[in-house]
Amino acid sequence: IGIAAASLSPQWEQIKEKTTLEFRGWVSALARAGVSAPVVEHFNDGIDDDAFAEWAWPVGSPPIAILSGAQVEFASQWQAQGWKVIVPEEIRSQGLEWLKEMLKKAGKE
Repeated sequence: IGIAAASLSPQWEQIKEKTTLEFRGWVSALARAGVSAPVVEHFNDGIDDDAFAEWAWPVGSPPIAILSGAQVEFASQWQAQGWKVIVPEEIRSQGLEWLKEMLKKAGKE
């Protein structure tokens, strides 16, 4: 663990510290894959309540939001605004390679 943590950039290290425990295991793999760093706890002002994505890539095409816990209830509202919504169960069933490909495709506008 020490070696992997040491190889993270300061930006990814900060993401790992701020991110929910459920997502921490994915940080190193995404950082090594060269995907752009997500916004942690990205709030969506276009949705009532305090809707936020654990991780979001708001600049992608389409923008991507990873929702977890109670936030999954807002998925259809994110999608109505043009976001690609991903939930942790999808990542676990499809795999990290699938997630990396989704993020890389969205980053290429």
